[in-house]
This record gives sequence, structure tokens and C-alpha cells, in this order.
Amino acid sequence: MASDTDFRWALSFTLRWEGGDHHPTLADPHETRKGITQRFYNAVARKYDWRAASVFTLTDDEIEACYRLIWMQSKANRMPRLVACAHFDCSVNMSGPRANRVLQRALGVTADGVLGPRSFAAIAKAKEIETARRHLVWRSCEYSDLV
Repeated sequence: MASDTDFRWALSFTLRWEGGDHHPTLADPHETRKGITQRFYNAVARKYDWRAASVFTLTDDEIEACYRLIWMQSKANRMPRLVACAHFDCSVNMSGPRANRVLQRALGVTADGVLGPRSFAAIAKAKEIETARRHLVWRSCEYSDLV
């Protein structure tokens, strides 16, 4: 359902908060550039035979490629635009199964962390704006549990 234009729109939304570089500290040892951690990039580079690199040297195209993987893995490409944006942004910040459970709670279906036929049937029946709003509410609850 979601188009390449929707991906770019969702990416620009997410990058508003993920736009900077984070160098490691004692409190937070994770190297991050525009929301892409070194650990994530290393795993993706090995899996897809991409160049080995520091996240701080990644080009904008390489950063976008990383986010496109998250978009596809999260199945946001199969969702209406607003739901896709909310779910993609959540998937960037949480593990896939955790973000999936957030969406499933918003849909009122069993929150097993796997987006399958029941989840997609619920997405198809639901009102897009209400589903996106509920997703954001459930995400806030999930964040408060993480802190």
C-alpha cells in the first residue's frame, strides 16, 4: 500500500529526531549516525556484503539504504501511509517484535510480535488516522516501560 513517496515522507519524519551523530560516552557507549548504530550497520553490512565502515563515514545514500531495510522488515510498505509512518518510526527505535506488539495493541489484536494475516486484516478494517493515533499512544506507554 505505501509507496516510495510514503517511505521518503516517513524517513524525513524520523530523521527530524534521528539526525545527529552520537559519539560513545561511559553512559552510552553506542556510536550512532542519523539513528543508525554501528552494531546495526555492521550486521547489515555482513549480511548484504556492504562495505565495512564506521557509521560516521556513511553517505546519505547508505543511511537511506539502512532505513529502507527497516521499512521493509517492519512491513511498513504494506500499510496505509499514516500507520506506516508511525510503525516505521517505532521500529527504528525499538526491536521489530516490540514495535509489532505496539501496533497490534493499537489494532486490538493478539500482541504476539508477528505481523501476519490477522494483523493485516485488522489494519485493512481500521480507520487509518485512528490506528496511527492509537499506535502513538501505545508507543508512549511502551517507552515509559523502557525508562
